[in-house]
Amino acid sequence: MRWNYSHIDRLPLYGDSDGDRCKNEHRELGSEPLYRFATGSLRIKYLKPTPTAMPITLKARVTNIKDQRIYSLSCHVWVLDEVTAQAEVVAFLVYRSDQVAGNHLAFHSD
Repeated sequence: MRWNYSHIDRLPLYGDSDGDRCKNEHRELGSEPLYRFATGSLRIKYLKPTPTAMPITLKARVTNIKDQRIYSLSCHVWVLDEVTAQAEVVAFLVYRSDQVAGNHLAFHSD
């Protein structure tokens, strides 16, 4: 997935987990079931200043999925043809609209 924004404060660092699930399930982003993730850890390495007056691209990929709910992602922030920051993210699946049991997320093994 890729987002292009001209302001870094609107850059979503959480979206690629949703995108990966939709891609793997062969469905459109935003379609049911809905997933929500919480950031477990975020490690950012700033490589050079990131200008905010031009488009910024975030490229992220899921590198590992553990127990169907713990996602590891590798992210890179690009401005033009240069990487200005790198991040490693661990995100936890905390909500699936098709597996809600009361107030708890019910995980099912396939």
